[in-house]
Amino acid sequence: MAVAICIGAFGGKYVQDHWTHWKPWTMLIGLMIGIGAAALAILRVVNEHAAAMEHKAEAQRQARVTPADEVVAHRAEPDAAPPPAKVEIRTSTLDPSPTSTPASDDGGADGPPSEEQR
Repeated sequence: MAVAICIGAFGGKYVQDHWTHWKPWTMLIGLMIGIGAAALAILRVVNEHAAAMEHKAEAQRQARVTPADEVVAHRAEPDAAPPPAKVEIRTSTLDPSPTSTPASDDGGADGPPSEEQR
């Protein structure tokens, strides 16, 4: 980047001294050309880096293991811990779990649950 700017400035200075004799303007034009070349070099590097990062992300997406593959891999390893069990929590008294206590003699549907049912 600095080399491109220096080449532009010194090239402008050379053209100024030997051909045009436009005292500050030729060197400034050369300097602007050098800055433009440096900016293009930066953009090229940034675009290459972005393409490399996208390629790396795509490779990681393709390498991910699906849940079905995880189960098969788990079965292949006998010393590994089993996958966590699914937990269901029911909070409604209208839909009791299978382990709930049986209803009282009076039906238990009209009143609040007794101490035995809790």
